[in-house]
Amino acid sequence: MDQPCSLKFLTERSIAIHLFKVHIRWRKLTDVAYALRDVLEQLSLAPKLVNNLRDQVAEVLREMKRWDEKHSEMFIDPGKLCAKRRAMSRNEHLRTFYKHVIWKINRIEVNDFTTALHLMETECKNWRQMQFQFACLYAMENWVKDDWKFDKYRRITFKKQLSDHPVYDFWLTLLESRPDRLFDTDRRSPNQKLTQCFAFAITHGYQQLVEYIWNRIGNAHRESVGLLRWRSLCFRNRDRGTMQFLCHKLCAINPIGMSRITWTSFFEAFYRSIEGDESDVVVQNKFKKRFEFLLENACPILRSRLLKMENFRILSDAFRYNLVDVFAQILEHLNPDEMKNAREVVDRIHKRKQSKDGEVLRRQMMRKQMTIN
Repeated sequence: MDQPCSLKFLTERSIAIHLFKVHIRWRKLTDVAYALRDVLEQLSLAPKLVNNLRDQVAEVLREMKRWDEKHSEMFIDPGKLCAKRRAMSRNEHLRTFYKHVIWKINRIEVNDFTTALHLMETECKNWRQMQFQFACLYAMENWVKDDWKFDKYRRITFKKQLSDHPVYDFWLTLLESRPDRLFDTDRRSPNQKLTQCFAFAITHGYQQLVEYIWNRIGNAHRESVGLLRWRSLCFRNRDRGTMQFLCHKLCAINPIGMSRITWTSFFEAFYRSIEGDESDVVVQNKFKKRFEFLLENACPILRSRLLKMENFRILSDAFRYNLVDVFAQILEHLNPDEMKNAREVVDRIHKRKQSKDGEVLRRQMMRKQMTIN
């Protein structure tokens, strides 16, 4: 559940999104980033306020980059379409949609499903192929099966143009076959097109498509494909809804396997965010965001297993290196039942170090434990 947002955050968020919409037009995100940097430098505001706006603008640009990378996968590799090189890549069409995306109310995050539906009804109103592509990616079954919008002649054309893409190939096959046979993975060998589509949806974070297929296949196929593509989802962190759904479902099936697979990405994200060259802030921020994404969106079962892995390795290292923000963040997500064991680990480290900074973090942990008890 989202926490209540301050008026300060909502104001800065609105200003950052407005600045982005005003300056984006059809330009690339890199060009807009330079333009917004110059705009912020010219503002006659307090330095602290300008810095806050700069951070919010950076979040907006980062979110738009995520949306762009996710939806660039809806286009087929140009090399498969024709031998001639196009003047502009097909995924450049997404730049015309930047101004029309729908943002969530209380956070700097694009509502992917609502945006897709909005684009289908407005910007792509007379663009049937793009409507079909969005409908397939977001499992809008009523759109895909609409014989008036996509008659048999359009579907024949789509099959010639889009069959190299696993998602469109799956839906075109589904329209021509019996669904009960296609989704029967318990008594039959799993359909290859179904498997490829499911793997694509997990990897790139299309939650609606993941749920659509998940609810129609057997547990064995869910587990095999889900665990196989889970690491890719953790690496890309493109959609929190997909991760929350899959994490909850897969941990109910195989929590041990999930924790082992996720630990590698979680451990790497933590250490790459605190180690390395201090001048390379971009790389550190990238892994910091990945660490926060995994910590916030993991289900309680997986989060508990990750935080107590290797005798609370992440928590103890955050205490050892005096990472105040990370330590507080971990305490916020730590399972109350594990607080006592975690404090014993911290106390042992503190006895060896006996530092003032360590005492501050230790007292912070004690206060957290007292509020739980």
